[in-house]
Amino acid sequence: MTLRLAKIALIFGIAIYYTIVVLNNLGDYDSNLQVVRHVLLMDTTFPGNRGMWRALRNPRWQVAFYLAIVIWEVLTGFLCWWGGYRLARAVRSSAASFRQARRDGRRGTRIRSADVACGLSRCGRRMVSDVAIHYVERPGSRVSHVHCAWDRTADCGPS
Repeated sequence: MTLRLAKIALIFGIAIYYTIVVLNNLGDYDSNLQVVRHVLLMDTTFPGNRGMWRALRNPRWQVAFYLAIVIWEVLTGFLCWWGGYRLARAVRSSAASFRQARRDGRRGTRIRSADVACGLSRCGRRMVSDVAIHYVERPGSRVSHVHCAWDRTADCGPS
């Protein structure tokens, strides 16, 4: 029962977090849009950057990206609220019923994980922090080692 309550608390915690994030993004729309705009403009990169061709200067694309981020967060929050509700209703039911209800909560957390990982990991259970701890933060590792870490993650290499 304690493990079930912990799972419910975690899902509701993520739902509350994303609700606050969405309210912040909608309540302070212009400030958050400016952050996204600067990222897409790449106007704070180092001089002579060869990747400046990727910068998006069209304000419509910048707004579209920002709205896509907000929609992603709304979807994550909604799925976590729904999953938490379903888990709370199934807390005293059989293990099979609880597993069925847990699927709804997992949808929200998977979307959240994809948000956090930015699609870098194609392995459903591995997160970017795993890669950072296992490969990048080893004593004596170099920054160039990061590329190797991403390559290993893509093919679900050693963990």
